[in-house]
Amino acid sequence: MKILIANNAKALAQAMGEYPNTATVEAEYGDDVVQGTMCTLAHHGKYSHNPAPCITQIFPADSSVKRGYYIKGAVSEEQLEKFQKSWSGMTTGDDTFRVLVMDGGECRICEFPPDAIGISHVDLDTLGGILGLLERRRDGLTDGDGVFWNVAAEVDLLGAHHLEEILLPERITPEARIRKTVDGMMATTRRQIHAWWGWNEGHRIYPPRDGTVADVAEQVLEACEVIDRILAGDEALLELGDKWLAGQEALNVESYVDWFQFNPKDPKVVARASKRFCGNLFTAPDGETCGAMVYLNVETGAISVSLADPIPNVSCERIVKNLWGPEAGGRDVVAGSPRGQTFGIPDLIETAVYVATYLAQYGPS
Repeated sequence: MKILIANNAKALAQAMGEYPNTATVEAEYGDDVVQGTMCTLAHHGKYSHNPAPCITQIFPADSSVKRGYYIKGAVSEEQLEKFQKSWSGMTTGDDTFRVLVMDGGECRICEFPPDAIGISHVDLDTLGGILGLLERRRDGLTDGDGVFWNVAAEVDLLGAHHLEEILLPERITPEARIRKTVDGMMATTRRQIHAWWGWNEGHRIYPPRDGTVADVAEQVLEACEVIDRILAGDEALLELGDKWLAGQEALNVESYVDWFQFNPKDPKVVARASKRFCGNLFTAPDGETCGAMVYLNVETGAISVSLADPIPNVSCERIVKNLWGPEAGGRDVVAGSPRGQTFGIPDLIETAVYVATYLAQYGPS
């Protein structure tokens, strides 16, 4: 099986066309989404009604689907019965087909396994989607793995700086309470997420900068093995996460460039540059709390724009499209420059000034 990555939709779509049975996971390039013949796991833009790939449920095409949970609840008996009637020509236990349970109770039949999986980038959500397609991800909401993936999905949507809020007891599902105490679950999941961030910092997987397609199956499967080890309680990896967390204060200073604000009532915009992930550092070293961040990844040359919390009438996706056109994309709270384009410190400053100007015009002041 191939896992193909590219920084542009055209190259990935062309490469995927060489395989008869394909799936894509977050193969999103601004407004363009590369589709798989089997399934398309995406949750931005026109796919925003879908759950995050890392919690999209995948089941054998038989009655076991009714025990599956999706992002907003369980599949109802009525939905299941309606879907089962569409299984023409299929028999219970047929291992050639799988059922994807999407948001809103929508069920889809797909042929398995895929010959190739196409992706635009690698993050925890992407890897969770791939693990689901490989039938290696445990999804039950009554075990620690299910909680981990639900937390990962919310971090993908809300941002890493919201991890503690996501882990609040009232956000843990009733089903998850069956197995563990809430406090114990929060502590375990927190360390697991930190462990992943710590390991991933030194093992990032990027598409080729020249626009070609690469098969990253070996690297992706290694990352999946690491996730399995983290969820199994590998103490060395968990301690790596502890060290990563301890280093965040130093990273706050090292990555800081400046902060910008045109009116006293406007949210401040912090500019950061680092090869390390710092998307959770909205507080500047001088203690100023910033409502927005512009971050330059100096290793890839990519720029992201994000908000600490949603701001009425302000969309990061709109900002990046204004700056770089339709190939830039994301969501209201976080968006990025076009894949494959590279930027430097002057571009970072220019972008931060633009965001501060945008907030002065459209923000809450």
